[in-house]
Amino acid sequence: MHIKRLPNVMRVTSKFIASLLPLQKASKLSPVLFQLPPNLKCDLPLLTDFLAALPHHVRFAFEFRHDSWFRDDVFASLHEARVALCLAESEKLETPGVHTADFSYMHMRKQEYSAKVRKALKREVLNLAQKREVLVYFKHEETPEGALRAEELL
Repeated sequence: MHIKRLPNVMRVTSKFIASLLPLQKASKLSPVLFQLPPNLKCDLPLLTDFLAALPHHVRFAFEFRHDSWFRDDVFASLHEARVALCLAESEKLETPGVHTADFSYMHMRKQEYSAKVRKALKREVLNLAQKREVLVYFKHEETPEGALRAEELL
């Protein structure tokens, strides 16, 4: 989606989702994440058209990387489509803690997390897990830090 930026992508998106069917049948399919590029500003009609074309048998999350997307009408569109707002954060941007689906999708993208921040994250995840399924993904790098943070969070 970085290159195509949402318009005219349903054919390739449908083919991709169809390729995931074996995972879904085996109950091993996590939500599909659509991560938009940082320079793509909010275009609500584009988003709503894309959301309307998504199948209902797969769960989806959207990671917006431009702060213009963090608006109530965008959140309402995601909620109506039962698509999660990816709760992402990096050194440059932090997604508001708005939940738009019956699961939470968190993308931890910072290079480092202090012990204090990791402890607070664990409390937040435990609190969310009382109400919904929570999926937490740590930034992937050449070092094992992401995997170690994920294991610690378990």
